[in-house]
Amino acid sequence: MYLSRWRAGVADGSKLLRPLEGLRDVSTRWVVTHDLAEWKDEIAWMSLYFSAAVWASLALCVSCSLEDHLPRYRTEATVASRLPDALTVVGKQHPVMARHSL
Repeated sequence: MYLSRWRAGVADGSKLLRPLEGLRDVSTRWVVTHDLAEWKDEIAWMSLYFSAAVWASLALCVSCSLEDHLPRYRTEATVASRLPDALTVVGKQHPVMARHSL
């Protein structure tokens, strides 16, 4: 969508702004519109960004804050064999994992 706008502008012969001119233009031009026709090309990516990307970043924050509470991956292989009445696990386990095993 932005690439097609740029290509259309280049094809029309529109003057391209240099970086500092572009920053000035962005900081001073404010056109507020609530017309959906103006936003129809932006709705898909903005909805995805402001929903999926934000939820993913929040999930990253939560997973980092729960770092000490999440079980660690086992570094040694664990051998499990099925006996007639119970499940016997042989091998070393992380203490957190041992509490949650059957």
